[in-house]
Amino acid sequence: FLGDVNVRAKLQAFNQRIHGVSFAIMAQLGIPSGNENTFNGEDTVSFSIAAALSRYFDRCEFAVNFGYRYLPETVFLALTIGHELFYNVGVSVAVVPKTFDVLAELHGSIGLSGGVDRVNSPMGLLAGIRVFPMGNRALAIHLGAGIGVIGGYGSPGFRGFLNLVWNPATGKRTRD
Repeated sequence: FLGDVNVRAKLQAFNQRIHGVSFAIMAQLGIPSGNENTFNGEDTVSFSIAAALSRYFDRCEFAVNFGYRYLPETVFLALTIGHELFYNVGVSVAVVPKTFDVLAELHGSIGLSGGVDRVNSPMGLLAGIRVFPMGNRALAIHLGAGIGVIGGYGSPGFRGFLNLVWNPATGKRTRD
């Protein structure tokens, strides 16, 4: 049911208020805790690194992420899964600023193991909401759902998500 535990870190190199756009480098460590036999995790550690670019316009934020994910190579039937490039393009709209946002994201990956084709290069679409229960960006709750757009491994007919994001450093600041 639940997958691997992921620990993420983000280093913001540029800030929109100073540089006109926000840019960050993000890293993620996947710790094996899911069940590889049911495709809910890996049997070893995974790692990714990505670049993130974003820009706010009044109540809208646009973001693009692009990165590389190290995954141990796995063969299942005729599918080889391993290292991949991944991307996310998203938008959020502050319906009620510092309280309630609406989100949409197109995401996908390009498999680098076993040749690039549709089977190992899925794409999906997510939509949801983000609530800031403390009235600032220090604590956020994300809730939503998604579908597969281009079929491939990991591309679901339906997917639901619930995320809790805590970042106390942003509690007293305005948007970056």
